Amino acid sequence: MIQSQSPIGKFIFLAYEEPNFINNSSLREKVENLVDLIKIKTQTRGIEDASKSLQNELFEIRIECLNLLLEKPDLLVLYEKRILEEITNKFYVTGVHKKLGQTIADALEIYFKIFSHFSEIISNKIPANSLKINEIPSLNGLKNLHLLQPSKDVENYITWLEASLNFDYALIVSDLIFKNRIHIKQHQVQQLELLIKKSIVDFGSYSIVTNLWHPDLEDESQLMRNIKIKAAIVEIENGRTISIPSEALYQFISA
Repeated sequence: MIQSQSPIGKFIFLAYEEPNFINNSSLREKVENLVDLIKIKTQTRGIEDASKSLQNELFEIRIECLNLLLEKPDLLVLYEKRILEEITNKFYVTGVHKKLGQTIADALEIYFKIFSHFSEIISNKIPANSLKINEIPSLNGLKNLHLLQPSKDVENYITWLEASLNFDYALIVSDLIFKNRIHIKQHQVQQLELLIKKSIVDFGSYSIVTNLWHPDLEDESQLMRNIKIKAAIVEIENGRTISIPSEALYQFISA
């Protein structure tokens, strides 16, 4: 199965920045409306509130984008090439917002480590061109299902999904900043940096909890340590007994 390995948030911004990149007027209009809404809500309601309030819209556009990429492998190859070139060049780690850029670079490094592992699981379990939009529940639908039939597994999956949506939102806002498409105050940029770190830690830790990924034991970067500790805390809350060194726990709390 051919699939996107780069975050869909990057694809959404690329489709917004270059409208002719996707030959689908309906999806293009939805992308433009979503990104315009992201700009308005980010400037009027702040980073955290905007991210939470736009999760359903982001989820719906994500599914449509994934479906388009599955239907058009050539577009997927072009998209991956463009995004990987951008990430390799790391143009965003210089200039006024280089701290934000470095935060993005560190988070993307973790993202690719995670996705390169569990993408193989997805490829083996999901047949090619099997993504049927009408059969996929909305994010609110998943939450309502959990309310009707509480399940720790469903709860963990929803948290994992929300973390990935927060990460996509953060990538879109970051690209808007780098391209001077949005102007926000410095304290909001700092809040965005915190959201990037939190979302990738949540995404990584719940990838562990849901058995989609197991990190390299020798990888001890600060973000990776935080992911491992957060996963251990969640698993303890789920009823599993795991030992967490007190020194590592202190680093996690103070990070």
